[in-house]
Amino acid sequence: MFFHFEIKKYDLNLKRILYGYLTSQIGNASVRLVFAIIVYELTGSKVTLIANFLAYTLPRLILSNLLGRFCEKFDPKTLMVSLDIFGFVIFVILSIFYSQLGLFFVFSLFILADLTTAMFYFSKTRLITKLYPESEHINTIVTMVLQISYISLALGPLVSGYLAQWASIESALMFNAITFLISIALIHKVPSVTKNSNVLDAIKDIFSIKEGIGITQNIKIVLKIPILLQTSVFLFFRSIAYGILNSVIPVIVLDKLKIGSSGLGDYFFYSVLGALVGTILYGKYVKLRIPSSGKMQNLYFLSMSVFEIFFIYLYMSAYSGISFLIAATIAGVFMLLVESRLDYIYADFSPSNGKAA
Repeated sequence: MFFHFEIKKYDLNLKRILYGYLTSQIGNASVRLVFAIIVYELTGSKVTLIANFLAYTLPRLILSNLLGRFCEKFDPKTLMVSLDIFGFVIFVILSIFYSQLGLFFVFSLFILADLTTAMFYFSKTRLITKLYPESEHINTIVTMVLQISYISLALGPLVSGYLAQWASIESALMFNAITFLISIALIHKVPSVTKNSNVLDAIKDIFSIKEGIGITQNIKIVLKIPILLQTSVFLFFRSIAYGILNSVIPVIVLDKLKIGSSGLGDYFFYSVLGALVGTILYGKYVKLRIPSSGKMQNLYFLSMSVFEIFFIYLYMSAYSGISFLIAATIAGVFMLLVESRLDYIYADFSPSNGKAA
């Protein structure tokens, strides 16, 4: 059931968390779109836009593990509010000064905004599991969180894209800032669940020998289980491929098809629409019928990747905005079918399930 109706059964704190997460993620989901628009406006260069987008994806990819462990050192509610305040300040600064700051400072601010998005996501998950550790409705809560993620991924870029094209980039940036304010107003009323560490101590801890040993043990588990190793290698190269694709998409939309900022928002919207269809297909057919065996997984990933490559080709060869958005919708289905399966494998073969022993 749609989360807005399902959430009425739960207490006020969960409602605050989920609605706060929705509004904050609408702003966060717009970050890449607005970044592409600003870089293209400041430089007018396709090469610069692609290079900046590629560089933009690297920090989260490299630092995601460290960010997750850093978040564990703090109360998740306090950290979520702090990250929203930080996001609000970044977007207010950008909305007023982006044209005077220069590309380097704009680039740096957007990287910081993207890293805070990752930390917010980690903290949200911790807050829910701490507040509802034994909840019999945890599966329903997880489903509601997924729905909210998709809604924000669709609405954020769509609204920001149309604001940037029909009003101004400044209004799109200010819209993002307002979403963080609404999130702060909701989440700050949620109770704290843990104590906060000293920031310097937390930084020292995540680079300690003990943490290094933990990472080494996780790597050994992956190397010991063939299907986890195959999946990890596949995910690595797929992430590189999609990093390149995401760098090229703004150029196709803004330069080749010339459908403007609203067209870039439409792209994100239709991709998410396709992903929502993919969730239905995955739940009904894929998860139930594909056994977790190496050969079947390889066949599944190979076939899905062929479809993905085909629709990426359609992206590149699109001759109109409509054909591009149709390709985005169908590609979203296959992207979700791959990503959901990846999550399922990692959960199925995690040490807690005993299969990593």
